[in-house]
Amino acid sequence: MHKCYLGVLVHISFTCSAILRRWSCSDRDRYGRYRLGTSGPLEEICLNVSDKQVAQEKLTALCREKLDEAAGIVSPRALVDGAQKPLSEHLAELLADLKARGRGSMYMRNIGWLVKVLFSECKWVLPKDVTADAFVMWRASQAGKAAKTLNEYLAAANALLNWLERGGKIKANPLKSVEKCETRGQEKRIRRAFTDDELSRLLVAGGNRKVVYLAAALTGLRRGELDSLLWGDVHLDAPKPFIRVRAAASKNKARADLIIRDDLATELRALGGYADDKLVFAHLLPTMEEFRADLAAAGIAASDVQGRIVDFHALRHTLATNLARAGVAPRVSMKLMRHSDLRLTMNVYTDPELLAAEDALDLLPRFVLAEGVNLAAATGTDGANGSIQIIANRDTQKASHNIVKTRPALSLGVHSMSGGNQSQVNGGREDRLGVSAAVTASQNVQKAGELGFEPRQADSETAVLPLHHSPVGTCKKS
Repeated sequence: MHKCYLGVLVHISFTCSAILRRWSCSDRDRYGRYRLGTSGPLEEICLNVSDKQVAQEKLTALCREKLDEAAGIVSPRALVDGAQKPLSEHLAELLADLKARGRGSMYMRNIGWLVKVLFSECKWVLPKDVTADAFVMWRASQAGKAAKTLNEYLAAANALLNWLERGGKIKANPLKSVEKCETRGQEKRIRRAFTDDELSRLLVAGGNRKVVYLAAALTGLRRGELDSLLWGDVHLDAPKPFIRVRAAASKNKARADLIIRDDLATELRALGGYADDKLVFAHLLPTMEEFRADLAAAGIAASDVQGRIVDFHALRHTLATNLARAGVAPRVSMKLMRHSDLRLTMNVYTDPELLAAEDALDLLPRFVLAEGVNLAAATGTDGANGSIQIIANRDTQKASHNIVKTRPALSLGVHSMSGGNQSQVNGGREDRLGVSAAVTASQNVQKAGELGFEPRQADSETAVLPLHHSPVGTCKKS
C-alpha cells in the first residue's frame, strides 16, 4: 500500500510517504521527498513539473515503483533505463566519468576507439546485444591482429561493462568469463635496444634533436613526458642537476626526480634561457616521420633480421639494457625506470641480446675432468696466452701434460690466486685473461675424487676438493 500527502510527512510501515513543495530544482518545479517504511533513509528528488496535482501523481507512481523494487517484483529503475539506453550513450558517459576522475587522454582515446570498433563489427547497439559468444566469434575472425591487440579490445570492452555493472545499469558483465589470448611467443611487435654504435650515429644524425634522444636514453622519459616537460621542471643549478617529473605529466601519476648526467646537463644548458612555463623541447620532439628519417640517415634499420623493431620508445629500452650491462642492481634499475614491478624492468625492457652472457662463464669455477688428476689453476703472469701444466699421479707413474688455453678479455676485475700476486693490467683493463699453473704430484699423494673444483686458496700449498668433500693430498706449485 502507498500513501502520499501534500505538506505532511507521514510514516507508515512498509509504505512510502512524501511531501511536495517548491524547491531549488528550478523556480517553478516541484520537489519531492519519500521514505520507504519507518526507518528507511529520506530520499529527495526533483519531479521536473510545476503543477501540484501532476507532481503528486508522479511522486505516487515513484513510490509504488520503489516499493515494487524493494519487494523484488520489478527490476530497479537504473537497470531498466540502462537496458534501454544505446551503448554509444553509455560509452559517452563513461568517457566523461574518466575525464572527471583525471584519467589520461591517451587511455580515454584508446578505450573509445577500441569499443567503437566492437560496436560496429559485432553489431552491438544495446547492452542486451553484448554476449561472450559474439565476442569470441569476432576474435576468432581477426587473424591479422596480434594476441596483445586482441587482449586490448577485451580490456576496453570490460572497462565499459564493469563500469555499467558497478553503476547498476546491467546485472553482470557478459564478458567476465572470456579468457585472454596467450601472448608468450606470439608477439608481433618486439622492441630491441639500440647498440652503443647505433645510438652514437643517431645522435649525430639527429642534429638539433640529439638532445631529445639523449634525454630519452639517459633518463627513460617517455615521449609524452618529454613533450610536456617545462623549464621549471629542469633544475640545472642544483648540486646534482635533476629533472622533476610532475605527477600530472607522468604515466603512473607519481612525482619523480631524475638525476641528470653531466653530458645531458651540458646539452640542456645550451638550450636554456627560457621562462619556467615554457616547454623544454618545443619544436624539437620528432614526429614519427622525422624519427624514421633520422634512423635512415644514421644507417639504422627499423627492424632487424629477427623482426625486432626500434622506435622512439626503444630509447627507454636502451636505458634499462645499459643499466643491466653496467651491473646496476635490479632494484635500482627498477627505481630509475619508475616501474612498479621488477619483472617489467627485467623481462620486457632489458634486451638480453646485448648482455655479455658469454663473459659470465669465465667467472665460474673450473672442474677436474679426469679421475686421479689434481688440477690447480692460478691467473697467469708468465705470458699473454697463459698455460696450465698438470703432472698427475696414477699407479705411481708420472704423466706430464701441457695445456694452453686462450680466454677472451673481460671488463670485470680478476682476482689472482697465485699467492696474492696480481694479474697484469693494461690501461686499467685486462686485455686477455690467461691461466698459468704448474702442479706437481708426488708418488705419495692420494688420489683425488672423480670430480673436484679448482682450488681458490692463495696458500703455498693448495688442496683439491672433490665434490663429495673427501680428504685429498696437497700439491706444491712448481
